[in-house]
Amino acid sequence: LYTSRIILQQLGIIDYGIYEVVGGVVSMFGFLNGTLASGTQRFLTYALGQGNKDKVRLTFSTAFNIHLILSFIVGILMLSIGIYLISSKLVIPTDRLDAAYFSLCCCTVIAVLTITQAPYTGLVVAHERMSIYAYISILDTILKLCVAILLPIGGADKLKLYAFLMVIAQTIVIISYRIYCKKSF
Repeated sequence: LYTSRIILQQLGIIDYGIYEVVGGVVSMFGFLNGTLASGTQRFLTYALGQGNKDKVRLTFSTAFNIHLILSFIVGILMLSIGIYLISSKLVIPTDRLDAAYFSLCCCTVIAVLTITQAPYTGLVVAHERMSIYAYISILDTILKLCVAILLPIGGADKLKLYAFLMVIAQTIVIISYRIYCKKSF
């Protein structure tokens, strides 16, 4: 709640609205990501229960490849539909169109990264490493708070800065999961 207040104050009503409309798609894919991670976790848990590490590797690899293909399809769809909506359906001031397109690109990157993250999240949960899951979730929240705190400092277009910083924050979270999974599993 606190970060939303700071972000609204810094971006202003119009830019905050633009990001929320464009970024709302990322929230929708957050739900999809949770579902995908749960499905992946189920298959990984089953393979772990059999005690077959090769089957775990094969299951993870298959899940990652499926998520990679899905993320590619979602990325193309998001960009195609998003560009169409921004250019012809949404009422956005003409001087903010450039920032809206930039936000769309950043939100697409976040959605693609989030979808490819599902197998790693599933792997952490399948191994019942809930403390790592919690620590990385706390890191995610802290990074988003840092983004909100950095907005007043940035002198550039704040909507573009916010979208870019959100990509960086999400990338750090994803790298954290991947490093942990590579070292532990």
